[in-house]
Amino acid sequence: MFQVNLEKIGCGQKVSMRELHKVAELSGIDPTADCQSQEIDGVEFLSSIDRIGRFCEDTDIYCQLAVLHAAMDITVAGGDPKIASICIEYGPEFSSIEETAELTKSIQRALSSLDMSAQNLHSVRSDYTHLTIAVTGTRRVIQTACQESGRVYISRKIGASKLLVLNAMEGEDIEDISNEIFGNRFLGSSVASVSAADITGFGLAGAAYNLCLRLGVRASLTLSAQHLFANEVLSVPMPCFEALALPDAATSAQCRRLEIVSKCIEFAGPALMFVPEDSVSEFEMDFFAKHKQSPIQLGDFVQDRLKPGADYIWES
Repeated sequence: MFQVNLEKIGCGQKVSMRELHKVAELSGIDPTADCQSQEIDGVEFLSSIDRIGRFCEDTDIYCQLAVLHAAMDITVAGGDPKIASICIEYGPEFSSIEETAELTKSIQRALSSLDMSAQNLHSVRSDYTHLTIAVTGTRRVIQTACQESGRVYISRKIGASKLLVLNAMEGEDIEDISNEIFGNRFLGSSVASVSAADITGFGLAGAAYNLCLRLGVRASLTLSAQHLFANEVLSVPMPCFEALALPDAATSAQCRRLEIVSKCIEFAGPALMFVPEDSVSEFEMDFFAKHKQSPIQLGDFVQDRLKPGADYIWES
């Protein structure tokens, strides 16, 4: 019988962003970026890698969300995910050949739903089920750095994946919540000047902080209940979901509960987008055409010339 281990679900074991920035300085390799690119024979290839622990009883939903989580790294970078190489760590609940085969079939169905294919599959036995997924894709629209000022958006409300875990633990129906995640997945933007990241792994706060550093901007974000998928998200147990992503003084929040939500790890979470002011109209029209809904504005950003990189200010 499978039981959720809250210390191993999703990307719950990520090294803190503070440590990763230090690793980047010492190694010359940047492990804080979700996605890296390389041009070969005039084609730009994107690659990413993620390790996602099992977070619900339903194997199909787990595999669909794990694959979506991995593919999002390519999508938010303006690319088209094509192929995946996957290492399956079979936990104790997969004790027979039939059970391991069913998990593999679920992975294949998940890839097919995103028009992706499996290049390689590798499998090992483990004390807990994880999928390590490396995704490769191509990019036609090259993102450019944000300009003087602009607006900050998320593609959908925060917290659906967290609520899915809580309901799965309590044995409640999770189909409606998973449909929310699948149905509102980010499909990318054709606006080249948009800089984006998904908020998986480090949460909204960590993703915003990382983009601020990369772009050299300061962002002011307002987080309120209208940005949450459901009020139950506020009851998520913190030791299970909090990403150690930020310097201690990086945020100032009047509402502790909403500050906590901003630091919660998401998996298959919304996209976070920094859009220059002169591209806002084009971006909003493009987004609505793809998603049949408008993006959710969280705040704005400005260039910060006074110091290298930047932090941000939360209001709630």
